[in-house]
Amino acid sequence: MAQQTLVCPRCGEKIQRNESAKGCFCPECGMKLSGEENGSGAALEGEDRPLPPPAPEETAPQGSPGMREGTVPPPPPPAAEPAPLVDAVPEVPAPTGYAAELDKLFREGAYKEVYDGCAQLVEANSGDIRALYRKGISAVYLSEGAILRTAEFRSLVSTATGMMAKTGDYSLAPEKDEDILAMLAYRTEHAGFETTLASLEDCTSRFNAWCALAGLYQEAAALITSEALREKALKAGAQFCDKALYFPMRYTAGTKQTKSGKEKALYEEYNPDKKQRTALKEARKHLSDAFNGLASRAAEEERLKADEGALKQRVSLLKKEVRSLKEKCRAARKLALCENPQIREGDKKILRKSGIICGGFLVLLLGAGVFALIKQKTFLFILLLLIALGYIAAAVFMVHRAVAEYEMKYFPEALQRDYHALRADERELKKARRISLAARKALKRFNRTKLKF
Repeated sequence: MAQQTLVCPRCGEKIQRNESAKGCFCPECGMKLSGEENGSGAALEGEDRPLPPPAPEETAPQGSPGMREGTVPPPPPPAAEPAPLVDAVPEVPAPTGYAAELDKLFREGAYKEVYDGCAQLVEANSGDIRALYRKGISAVYLSEGAILRTAEFRSLVSTATGMMAKTGDYSLAPEKDEDILAMLAYRTEHAGFETTLASLEDCTSRFNAWCALAGLYQEAAALITSEALREKALKAGAQFCDKALYFPMRYTAGTKQTKSGKEKALYEEYNPDKKQRTALKEARKHLSDAFNGLASRAAEEERLKADEGALKQRVSLLKKEVRSLKEKCRAARKLALCENPQIREGDKKILRKSGIICGGFLVLLLGAGVFALIKQKTFLFILLLLIALGYIAAAVFMVHRAVAEYEMKYFPEALQRDYHALRADERELKKARRISLAARKALKRFNRTKLKF
């Protein structure tokens, strides 16, 4: 059908309309245009705001909050292709004119007026991205029961997202993502987690509505542009499915009369049938897989695994190097002791001196321990025993160090260099083990954040 270009006489906005249309509205200022237009101007009828036409609304059947008993909501259609992920977007200018009024109504929660107004804007300009996705989100807000108008939401929001990708202008992407998250939070808050319902039909309808909301989570998460917000939506959807799967519900099955003559309600537990549970479990699995398969999480996991593998390999190489140096130093020490008897004599003097000092102190501790046992001072005896063990360990370390320092004075320079290299490698090995342990813990923490099914 042929298109005609009009120019609004008030704001100068160019408007596309069909030649057969009798009139249209300016999407910028809300001016109603009609008459014989020639492409350069339009006649003013004096009406500043458009009257929103009645829009068809999908609602649940009258008298029922959802669907009939025993029915299962149809499986959600294949999820839309995920929106391209964008990190930085330019600042979006604030809406003006009639679009600003609709923005205010949207923030106030007047979704019926927003839906009708956005329908008018889309009719006048099919490329209005904000009007497209606001109309789709408002449709979900206006839904009732298990009929969430998911198809309309997916169609409008995916069209808006496609226009962003086509033009390369993602200035409205953050606003769209935040509005989608707010819509999901609103639907979850009003999901109706009530323990006791009036009848079996109400329980069935409520569970069907939860299944529909799980499908909406799948659709909405795929249309979110920011990966951080998409991750938040997927995690919230999986948590909602967990709660819905194991939420206890009961319904009133009748009444009975007590001895006092009062009527008491009888309740029965509600157990969803296998098809209902399967539908919700499949949605939960889809959300978990999408969450665990996000590009940022996959890259982070690969990085952590690569770091852990590199550190493990470094620790292994350092272990081999330290082991070979120890064997080399041990063989060289034996040779040096054989060639230089003075070293062995000096070692014996150090050991004798240390043995006398340590023996005297241990004898004193032994006497104190015997005294504590005689006086039945168990606590004192245990304390003295711990002191003795600590002293023995410290004495062994100090003697070993003194012997090593004494021998180092008489060792050849090559052996001294090997010993210094061994000490440096041992320190490096200790540091590498500490870093490797930290990397292993970081990978375990990341794996704990995965959604398991």
